[in-house]
Amino acid sequence: MSFDKIKEVITKNRVIISNFSYLSVLQVLNLLVPLLVYPYLIKVLGSEIFGVVIFAQAIMSYFVILVSFGFNISGAKSISIHRDDNKELSSVFSSIFFIKLALFVFSIFVLIILSFYIPHIRDYKILFFLTFWMCLYDIMFPIWYFQGIEKMKYITYITLVMRVIFLILIFLLVKEPSDYLKVPIINGIGSIIAGSIAIYIIVYKHKIKLFIPSYDVLKNQIKDSFSIFVSNISIQLYVATNKVIVGSFLGMTSVAYYDLAEKILTVLRIPQMILSQTVFPKISKEKNIFFIKKIFKISIIINSLLCVGAFVLAPYMVEIIGGDSLIGAIFVLRILLITIPVIGMSNIFGIQVLIPFGFHKDFSKGIVYSGIFYFLSILTIWFFFSFTIGNIAYTTVVTEIFVTVFLFYLCKKNKLW
Repeated sequence: MSFDKIKEVITKNRVIISNFSYLSVLQVLNLLVPLLVYPYLIKVLGSEIFGVVIFAQAIMSYFVILVSFGFNISGAKSISIHRDDNKELSSVFSSIFFIKLALFVFSIFVLIILSFYIPHIRDYKILFFLTFWMCLYDIMFPIWYFQGIEKMKYITYITLVMRVIFLILIFLLVKEPSDYLKVPIINGIGSIIAGSIAIYIIVYKHKIKLFIPSYDVLKNQIKDSFSIFVSNISIQLYVATNKVIVGSFLGMTSVAYYDLAEKILTVLRIPQMILSQTVFPKISKEKNIFFIKKIFKISIIINSLLCVGAFVLAPYMVEIIGGDSLIGAIFVLRILLITIPVIGMSNIFGIQVLIPFGFHKDFSKGIVYSGIFYFLSILTIWFFFSFTIGNIAYTTVVTEIFVTVFLFYLCKKNKLW
């Protein structure tokens, strides 16, 4: 390819390349910074207390599913479609913001009730309420808005500053096991500051008006996002439930093992996440199946190479990040690595094909069936085998394969592939 041809391709896809770059930095910051403090927190807090912190985050992720309500996908799509209409943008942004706020308040009441009846929550009540920063962050830091207008530089800059501050404060303030409550406090303060800056940019720089929309507008937003919400429940529930099961049956140290394996896995999924978020607005507008197939090939190559490379380097990655105390995570990581190319394919079939082409119900059906498959698998282990960290990891792999095969079937059924 000649230099002029390369220059032409870059110019033609300037927005995509720019957003890909900013998303790359954003994802690296969101995942690399926690990994940098991982060895320190394990050493200072101990694997047992650190496991409790991770367990609280796993429980909170259930509430994040509720508060996000699938708007991270449907919201980005709506913003992308109406990006040139400031009035519509204001309506979309306001309706999503206030729906999320109402779900946030509802979630707090639910947590209060649970704190009286569930021992794990009751024993660490303050920790669980402080960990609610995860839900607050989901409301105040609307990545979906910036993704929809394809201007990711704002949240990348904000995230860079806040992650650096987080890193410094953790090393300065967390010195012994009794300081474990400072971890969610530091995260919470960062979320409020970052969210406030993001809202300022949206309201004052982009002139988006924040108002309480009519009942019909709110109802339509909920309706548009409901199928994605149901899908997210099915996907995220078993992701979070794995840690909850591990913590409940195998202890908090095992939670630390499983979490470390997932953290490394999440870093390895960064290329797919960035690729998906970068091309989603373009696909939503153009609905070009040939472009999607090119992205699919790129995804397969990158994720397969990552899977093989990480399998070989697994012992070194676990030792560097978790130290000798979390060597048990190697076994789990090597099992879960199989999901990297598998999830990459399911992302293309579901998020990049079925949703942009309007097959929300089929997508939701595929994910719900997969969630049912997962819970039937868990019940099978419970009744006929035993809960081990390996069995739980294998169940995740089999479920992800089921998701991918079923979504591919739906694409073929609807003549989209």
